[in-house]
Amino acid sequence: MDGNVSVKMFTNFEEFEKGPWDKEVNIYVTDMTAWDLQEAAVEYNRRYPAYLFLEEHPDLTEEVDGFLVNQGEYGMMIVQQRAPLEEARKALQKTEYYDKWSPEMKERIIDR
Repeated sequence: MDGNVSVKMFTNFEEFEKGPWDKEVNIYVTDMTAWDLQEAAVEYNRRYPAYLFLEEHPDLTEEVDGFLVNQGEYGMMIVQQRAPLEEARKALQKTEYYDKWSPEMKERIIDR
């Protein structure tokens, strides 16, 4: 990985909360269940509003226009600074990018 991405094992919540989340993309690989990972993402999005916490899990199928778009092998918590992502999201919403996304996927990915 180049210097803008960090990949680490998620060992425990205490270590995770210490960060640092100093790369453009911070990935924590975990063996949490899909439900636990989703709940953790919701909680961290609430507690740390300057960041976006996105869960990725094999049991959380992400499909766009008939294509599977998640990696489907590992559970991960992806941490990024929120402001640049929201700026990019606003620009994408002016295009057809999200047109074929399901309402569930839009809620899970966009409406955080």
